[in-house]
Amino acid sequence: SLVNECLENVYSQGKKMMEAAKTENEYQEAADVFKTISDYKDAGTLANKCSEARKDTILLQAKKRMEVNDIGSYRMAMSLLVLIKGWKDADEMYECAEHRIKVLEEKKLERKRLEEEERLKQKRQFEKEHWKNHYLCQYCGGSFKGLIKKTCTSCGKSKDY
Repeated sequence: SLVNECLENVYSQGKKMMEAAKTENEYQEAADVFKTISDYKDAGTLANKCSEARKDTILLQAKKRMEVNDIGSYRMAMSLLVLIKGWKDADEMYECAEHRIKVLEEKKLERKRLEEEERLKQKRQFEKEHWKNHYLCQYCGGSFKGLIKKTCTSCGKSKDY
């Protein structure tokens, strides 16, 4: 009959799409084709297989993103994993990505803090040398008073250079 012929054509199209599918979208499109004829042959089962393959593809993409080990890649992985909540180890991977972001952000903050500390240390060293070269107090940049024992007029420390 004409109806069976149409169903068979759609079924064949779905099988071809499923066999050729490599991406999340291609698996989704194949699943959608099978869902339109879910009562025909094993189309319902094949729709489920395509949906599972789609989720596996997303899971694999997320794993690849997480191998990069940077904040942006972990965020991308999380945006993928949220699409497949509850699938295999997606939830654990999501939590892992969240934790890694936190660790990397803490490391980034610590690195910035150390860089700023080093910058201030170098600035202080430069100021100290500059002040000494201009016969000023190396601790505060103030001027000295006194003929024999020179004392800073600002901080009161003795000249020790």
